[in-house]
Amino acid sequence: MKFTALATALLSTLAAASPIDTRATTTSAQLSDFKLSSDGSSIKYSTTITLLPDNYSTKCTHSTAGATIPPTTTGYWTCEDSRVWIRLNDSPTQNAYRVTVQDVRVQPPVLLVAILSKNNFPGGNSYTGPSSFTATGGSGVVIG
Repeated sequence: MKFTALATALLSTLAAASPIDTRATTTSAQLSDFKLSSDGSSIKYSTTITLLPDNYSTKCTHSTAGATIPPTTTGYWTCEDSRVWIRLNDSPTQNAYRVTVQDVRVQPPVLLVAILSKNNFPGGNSYTGPSSFTATGGSGVVIG
């Protein structure tokens, strides 16, 4: 009997410490305070991502060398929670940039997309679009 209680307690503790939540799912991500700025030799990016429906937030930042956004992707940004990934990808067929957010806190991982019109990125080195927007599952809808 003691062994069963000990095994149950141990399994319960291990399950609580697991970095992956197999019960939760993320349905969308609200990006707020989305910014892009340039000093002429590098571009700095930042945003806060709130994953829904659990309202889990993490701040993310990144920088790339050069006077404009790289031609294919920014690469992954650094987020306070390393289980949330974001990057900005060029989507020339849509004349837009795809913001992809991946939540690997949950299994299976969730991929969310927002599409921002290149009209929001004058000169490829600034951002004038909405500072808050939502990334959802699927192919996304062009914003701006």
